[in-house]
Amino acid sequence: MKEKNIINFLKTILVFLVYFIYVNCFTSLLGNNVSTIFVADLLFLVMMVILYKDSIIKSFDTLKKKKIGKEIGISIGYAFGLLICYMVVGMILMEIFPEMESFDGNTTAIYSIYSLDTIYTIFKTLIFAAVAEELLFKESIRSIIKPNFLYVLISSVIYAFVNIMYNDLSLTITWLNMIPYLVFAILLNIIYVKNDNNICLVMMVKFFYNLIPLAVLLSGLGA
Repeated sequence: MKEKNIINFLKTILVFLVYFIYVNCFTSLLGNNVSTIFVADLLFLVMMVILYKDSIIKSFDTLKKKKIGKEIGISIGYAFGLLICYMVVGMILMEIFPEMESFDGNTTAIYSIYSLDTIYTIFKTLIFAAVAEELLFKESIRSIIKPNFLYVLISSVIYAFVNIMYNDLSLTITWLNMIPYLVFAILLNIIYVKNDNNICLVMMVKFFYNLIPLAVLLSGLGA
């Protein structure tokens, strides 16, 4: 058991190191363009799926034993709930601090769809964010932190910090912008824990969470 814990710890450190450097490595070698970043993200996604394929298969098998239609419905319900909570928190904070941003990285990417390659944006927000990032921030961290409360706290703080770390950390507004990320991460981590660490379920929730604003934008309703 001790050896397995060490392996899980080293694997978690490895995937986070790769996550922080892989885009820079690819762009420095092949140029900073959408195609290069697309390939880099795709390779990272494949790596994560391979590393955590057992967890994915186990979670999917669990969902299959239930009514898959019901699980999809539950996922959509969770996604709507998360969006509402996130928007409420964002609006409250913006009322108090008008200068702060209110959207997380994925949502910002969605609203930038007209300034980016559309196919890449759809891939990044619906596939990469739902699969690679959920495996990174949930499955990898969960493999080394077993107590539920400690896991939810640490995983959520890491997710929220990663989303602000490239901003000016000396500014108070940067840390205020961390709050909506933190609320979102805590809620999604609770869903994950309460459903027996089913990574496929939270992948579906994240997929629909990003699909809803994307669909609204593409339909023209958000214009």
